[in-house]
Amino acid sequence: MRAWRAVGAVGVVVGIGAGVLGCGGGGDDGGRAQKTVSAAEVCGGALSPHAAKSLDFLTGSKEYLPSSGSDADLARAAAELRDGYVAGVDAEDLDVKPATACAVPNLRTVGTSDLRVQFSFATAQEADRKTFSGHVRYGIGRNAFVNPDWAYLYFDCVSPRLKGSTEKQPAIVESVLSNAALSQHRSEPDGTRRQIDEANLSVLNSVALRVAGKLQCADSGGLTSDPALRPAGGA
Repeated sequence: MRAWRAVGAVGVVVGIGAGVLGCGGGGDDGGRAQKTVSAAEVCGGALSPHAAKSLDFLTGSKEYLPSSGSDADLARAAAELRDGYVAGVDAEDLDVKPATACAVPNLRTVGTSDLRVQFSFATAQEADRKTFSGHVRYGIGRNAFVNPDWAYLYFDCVSPRLKGSTEKQPAIVESVLSNAALSQHRSEPDGTRRQIDEANLSVLNSVALRVAGKLQCADSGGLTSDPALRPAGGA
């Protein structure tokens, strides 16, 4: 079955390091080839085996540029969250811009990203809603919503790195995956909408789990490496 395709508003986004990507010239191969890595090495090696397969499914590729996110990018995103967090201050009042932890550049089009994962903070009202128009809800972390173009995963973080966070008042982290490969029609995964949704969520969960580790969130923010993916309702 040909992929379900939403009419998304995801723009073309610039990947991490895209500005320094060339066209492969200057090497012994005369520019005919460029170094690539597997999905297992993308996002600083954060992807579980299932998430790595999910990335291949979403992009229609098994090769990625080495600039597709590093462990340093994950650590930098966690540091930006740490530096911007103020206990007791509502998330919408925090001076925290979305921190990019991983961007997967398109292999053929310099300056565009197929997928991007960013982190910020959310309010309890945002994280605990039961429905989100056009999205399906999953019971992962504190809450999750997904469609073929976007995935949102919220998790609680109680950590010495987020000063003042407590079990009664945890920091609520929002992780967001944007899938421009699909919305910009660069990839047409041969699967159902649910398969595409859950592939997005699998990739996002792996990156979120790694960032939760960088933040030293208690109990990894309630995240696990390969959670059972079952819709909890909401569309």
